[in-house]
Amino acid sequence: MWIEIACACALLYGLISGWKNGLFEELVSAGGFLIGLGVAYIYFKTVGCNLWTFIFITLGTPLVLGLLATFFTKVLDHVPLAGFMNRLLGALLGCFKWALAVGLVLLLLGKFDPVKQYLSSLFHSVYSILV
Repeated sequence: MWIEIACACALLYGLISGWKNGLFEELVSAGGFLIGLGVAYIYFKTVGCNLWTFIFITLGTPLVLGLLATFFTKVLDHVPLAGFMNRLLGALLGCFKWALAVGLVLLLLGKFDPVKQYLSSLFHSVYSILV
């Protein structure tokens, strides 16, 4: 029972934070660090083989992408239907991100505690989707 309540709270949090942030900011928060790692890997030899350069590019890229995402979200808020769609799609993506995280936690919980796995009604449906 408590597992379902915790899962529902996590999904609700993802839905609300996604609505608040919008699609662009949710995309950046989901993949910004990975994009930063990719950009740092590509430009590492061009800029110089320095650890500080790699760290700066890895952390700077998501920061710049976050600023651009905030800018696009603010611009879309002034367009009536586009602003609503941005918020709605952001809510769906936020909920999906948290559903993925909850699913992974449930998957790990199932590996460690078979009693809780058996008692949870949500575990079996999520487990069948993930595996």
